[in-house]
Amino acid sequence: MNLAGDGRNKVSWTSDINFFLNRGKITQLQEGVTMDITNSRFVGYPIGTIFDYRKIGIWQNTAADSALAKSLGLSLTGTGSVIGNIKVEDVNGDNKINASDRVILGSSQPRWSAGFTNRLAYKGFDFTIVAFGRFGSTITSRMHNSGFANTFQGNYNNLRVNYWTPTNGENFWPKPNAASTNTPNNSTLGYFDGTFVKVRSLTLGYNLPNSFLNLRSARVYVTANDAFILFSKYRNVYKGIDPEAINAGNNRGEINVDTPATYSILFGLNITL
Repeated sequence: MNLAGDGRNKVSWTSDINFFLNRGKITQLQEGVTMDITNSRFVGYPIGTIFDYRKIGIWQNTAADSALAKSLGLSLTGTGSVIGNIKVEDVNGDNKINASDRVILGSSQPRWSAGFTNRLAYKGFDFTIVAFGRFGSTITSRMHNSGFANTFQGNYNNLRVNYWTPTNGENFWPKPNAASTNTPNNSTLGYFDGTFVKVRSLTLGYNLPNSFLNLRSARVYVTANDAFILFSKYRNVYKGIDPEAINAGNNRGEINVDTPATYSILFGLNITL
């Protein structure tokens, strides 16, 4: 789109937008088998499907939660007390929490993805923004559900989070527990909405007048790469790193703790003699 003006006063604005989606699913496993839990493969669902307990909060020190825990045969005393630990759903309603209560929680396959490039120029200045977005996937963060990054045990470094205490009725992060290296059902801490928009690059440039140093053309510019990650609860609310840095070799679409978001700033000069 070109706006009013002429010569160096001319404003130009161009936009390129792309939209794409992928719909893959497993149609068949070996004869008579509809699910391969070990490898996260389920007939009718895509590769990267997540199968686990459904986290519904934290066991609170209330009469209602104590009564429910007793009905499920869970302990309310000593170091094994469930109060302050992760609460998962009794999906089949049999008053027990066991492997039969695991369900499909989502997959690493996004509903859709998109990218866009905007270019704006005026009076020798030019500005370009390139962005990419992924929407509707579920990501698995090993930073949150395994390893030493989030054990809730007092003798390891941990994420700085608002964990549950007897005086803090936090309903997402469980209590610290010196009696256990990993908090019970800790895998359920690692599933997040994978939606994000990443600004791939921001570039601001200026074309110097042709008379400058008798050069045919000269342009100075600065580019910021991977400058911003927007609309990501995983990063902005739950202290995650980079929602895009998925381990492609893992069917569950896991994000590694050693792949932080990175950015760079580049200064440049283009000259034509």
